[in-house]
Amino acid sequence: MATELGAESFALDLEGLIGEYEKKLAEADTEEVKKRVSELLEACKAMNGKSLAELLTIVDTGAFNNIISAYCMKAMQDLDKSEEECEKVLEKLNELYNYDADSVVVPMLTVETEEDGE
Repeated sequence: MATELGAESFALDLEGLIGEYEKKLAEADTEEVKKRVSELLEACKAMNGKSLAELLTIVDTGAFNNIISAYCMKAMQDLDKSEEECEKVLEKLNELYNYDADSVVVPMLTVETEEDGE
C-alpha cells in the first residue's frame, strides 16, 4: 500500500533555514531585498514544526513561487532547452501555483511499500 511521506522524511531543517534567512536579512543592503527576505523568514517561522499538509502551504507565497520558478528556469537553461520550452514550463508552473498544494504535491509524495510489489 502506498503511504504518504511525512514531513520528517524530508529532513526539513527549518531552524537552519531560519538562521540563514536571519543572516541574509542582517546583510541585506536594499529595502527590496529586506522585504523579500523578511517574507521568506516569516513564512519559515510560521511553518516550523507544522505537519506536511501545513508545510505545503508555504508554496502559496509569491516569494517561494519565484524561487521554484528560478530553479526550474536555471535547470532548463543548463539542459540547453529552448526559450519556447522554458516559457511553456514556466506557464505550466504558474497554472499549478493556482491549485491547492495538497492536490498537486501530496500525490507525488507517496512511496510504494512492499505490499504494493506483491
